[in-house]
Amino acid sequence: MNQVFDTAFENMLRELVLLDTIPEPTNIDKIAALDFLCIYGKSCSVLANNLHGDNRFNFAELSKKRDMAKQAIATAIRCNFIMPLMTPYGMHYELTDRGKQVVKTINESFYAKEYRAGLISIVKKFWSYSDTQLLAFINAKANESEGGSYAELLN
Repeated sequence: MNQVFDTAFENMLRELVLLDTIPEPTNIDKIAALDFLCIYGKSCSVLANNLHGDNRFNFAELSKKRDMAKQAIATAIRCNFIMPLMTPYGMHYELTDRGKQVVKTINESFYAKEYRAGLISIVKKFWSYSDTQLLAFINAKANESEGGSYAELLN
């Protein structure tokens, strides 16, 4: 049976919308953290809802979020949707014109509208945070949750 949800393709589409929404190119860690905050905004106390539903194990997904983002970005680069940019701060990513065309085709879906609306709020609040600060914020929220800390969820 083919996996339908949480695939590299699904993650790639979200990352295209994310890159279309943020003010400038950024790195994979920030992409993964902003995406996590957007899909689990309620669990992180930053949005009214969790786009992927309520689940006491939402924070456990953080462990694979970066790997999924990495796979999605690799796919998007092969498809010429995302351009890697070497910066003094490491590798950053931006949308290509072809990637912008893809975003235009999915923008009208309910999911894309909900994701972008949450992302706009997340970016306003967290864009100035470093990768380390974003992960510290998410881990603090995991510690506050019923499930305990992210590290406890992995044990």
